[in-house]
Amino acid sequence: MSSFEVAWDSIAKAPWILDDGIFFDETNPRNQVEGPIYSGGDSWDEPRYWTKDFNEALAYALFGSAIPVSGLEDSFREQVPMRETIPTIRIAQDPGYGWRNEKGEMKAPNEFDDDDDINNYLLQRDPESEGYLIDEQWGAPEHKEMEEKEMRKLLLSLIEGHDDMFAWGTSGAYKTADERKAHIRGALDRLMTNTRGNIYLADEHKKFSQTSETDGIEASDDEEYLREWGRWNE
Repeated sequence: MSSFEVAWDSIAKAPWILDDGIFFDETNPRNQVEGPIYSGGDSWDEPRYWTKDFNEALAYALFGSAIPVSGLEDSFREQVPMRETIPTIRIAQDPGYGWRNEKGEMKAPNEFDDDDDINNYLLQRDPESEGYLIDEQWGAPEHKEMEEKEMRKLLLSLIEGHDDMFAWGTSGAYKTADERKAHIRGALDRLMTNTRGNIYLADEHKKFSQTSETDGIEASDDEEYLREWGRWNE
């Protein structure tokens, strides 16, 4: 392998970089994230939040991120439904994923298109969790969606197995195991029919709800996003 090929190969396998500001050190291991990373939600969602934990992404894809306001747990449990998604998991292998050809090999210089984005390697730390937020300038990482047949097998295994994996702050954490399993059956139906249910928090439920601690929504300046969660302050 030539020195040119070695250089390009190292770029293709470079880690995600956590941007901590103007003077951040991208060579510091604390600012590097090895792929793959995952984002779970509905197929319509913009993948804003990413994690290294596949099961965490799956939990958000199935149940949604609404959790109860402190002191209103009983009302939340009784009245606020879980999100009725077409469950979708996005997978970003590494920043070089979009730089490879269909065989998975590194593209030669003459194979690049003018619109190939080779700068989308930045993530932001989520101040509320160990996960990561997209960089607002560059947007979501280059990614692919988990294949439907793989998601279908995964949901079937959850339905047939034990419900013991959802320890994150999702809406499902406040429901019973039977309710979660029934919801997963519904998610499988929605996946197979490509028909989502209610994925937005109803106005009457917002007084009982806040978003999960892993979403960092209070730090967001996205007006539409904050309005949806009833957190916009004029």
